[in-house]
Amino acid sequence: MDAFLDIFYCFMVNSADDIYNNRSTYDSDSDAYKTGIEIYFLSNMIRYLGDFVLQDKSPYSYAG
Repeated sequence: MDAFLDIFYCFMVNSADDIYNNRSTYDSDSDAYKTGIEIYFLSNMIRYLGDFVLQDKSPYSYAG
């Protein structure tokens, strides 16, 4: 699970070039970081990741 969440974290705080070049650190003042954080919050990614982690126990899971 940690590896899965780490992937989403890396996409959130790194630019495409950072990921391609396998950089292990990020710059919190960079445009890529600020844009990634903003997009994750605007698209409510925390909800979707939490929903995935909780699966059937998620408050967003509907029995059909």
